[in-house]
Amino acid sequence: MSIFARVSDIFKANVNEMLDRMEDPEKMVKQMIIEMEEALVKATSGLAKAMA
Repeated sequence: MSIFARVSDIFKANVNEMLDRMEDPEKMVKQMIIEMEEALVKATSGLAKAMA
């Protein structure tokens, strides 16, 4: 294993750890709800077009 691959793995691990610490479960759930509501609007619109 080359030294560059090892340095890359360490860098990726550190970035992932920082992202994990920054995540707020409540905010993540709110964002998922917003995305689901947007998908529902698109699906409803697509259904209306298909029925028309």
